[in-house]
Amino acid sequence: MFPGSAFGRHSPLVAQRAIGRAVTVMIEERTYWALVHNRWMEPKHAPIIRDAFFGEIPGFIRNFIFGKIVKGSQKDMIGHGIGKHPSAEIYAFAIDDIKAVEAILGDKPYLLGDRPSEYDASVYGLLANFMAKPFPSLMSGYIAESKPLTSYIVRVEKAAFG
Repeated sequence: MFPGSAFGRHSPLVAQRAIGRAVTVMIEERTYWALVHNRWMEPKHAPIIRDAFFGEIPGFIRNFIFGKIVKGSQKDMIGHGIGKHPSAEIYAFAIDDIKAVEAILGDKPYLLGDRPSEYDASVYGLLANFMAKPFPSLMSGYIAESKPLTSYIVRVEKAAFG
């Protein structure tokens, strides 16, 4: 699949898969944390998340559980390293990553060309989550203003879910 595989060391297919792999790692290992930060660390979103996920649980217990999850998420973000950055930097990293996806996508229908791939599943999953209501963010604002990205989300969703 990668250099040294049956496709040859320098084949275009190997290069495409390498790009897909790099984008997937970027999305899953860095951009994802901006989503976590936006959902779980933003005080304005706390009531929405708390009530959506734990609304059936009595208030005192709901707040306790929610607080434990937020603290655990903060610990995970710090352990990852991204949590040591201020919110503005975390969001700037995500915008840069989303712009990189947009540039790689270019005018292609899918990340690697004319057909959807496993890499599109990762990218779509995160972009669509950024667009989920009611969690506005810099990332959702950027995506909403990008015709290539909004069209891409619709295209991948249609290909995957009909």
